[in-house]
Amino acid sequence: MDLTTKTIQKIIILPNHLLDEVNDFIDFLIKKHDIDHFQIEDCLVEQDMGEYLENLNNYEDMLQQGKIQW
Repeated sequence: MDLTTKTIQKIIILPNHLLDEVNDFIDFLIKKHDIDHFQIEDCLVEQDMGEYLENLNNYEDMLQQGKIQW
């Protein structure tokens, strides 16, 4: 398991009242290391698109197997 996945899993289990602190710290790191705002947005778009493509492939497989119909 890669570091990104481990970190996301840790964030997911945090109670909601701690998420603000995590978000603030991430914002601090982004500013401190001068990370490009557009780089972050591109990363989010790629993740969303990757999930979409994976779901699309799953639907195509289910169509081919006759589990669902068009």
